[in-house]
Amino acid sequence: MIDYERPRKLLFLLVQTVAGNTLEWKEDADRELTALRNKNSELLLGHLAKLESTEQGQRKMQVELDREKRAFGEAAENKVLKVALAHVKKGDIFMGKCTTCDTKAAIIRGSKALPMLILPLPRLF
Repeated sequence: MIDYERPRKLLFLLVQTVAGNTLEWKEDADRELTALRNKNSELLLGHLAKLESTEQGQRKMQVELDREKRAFGEAAENKVLKVALAHVKKGDIFMGKCTTCDTKAAIIRGSKALPMLILPLPRLF
């Protein structure tokens, strides 16, 4: 059996000397490139997982913020309705509805009262 290892090394050294560069075996370069690709993929997947967890946290915060905003709006609306109802009961505001077109309106008594007609505003409700 013929041993080609020594001529192979000499040929490799000769090609390196002529080319002026250090040569690498293709398998070594492919192995290193594959390792770098795998490492890059792992880093990218880790970054994507971090982004997904951040987005999930932001979605939860947005849901909570929307819930609080809705609760605040309902509380403010309830307060406005209570104040308006108190004014209607006092007679400061007249709530009425047109019998022909069903248009609803709220009328507040003006600051100028006519001396001849001092009538309480009717209450509808």
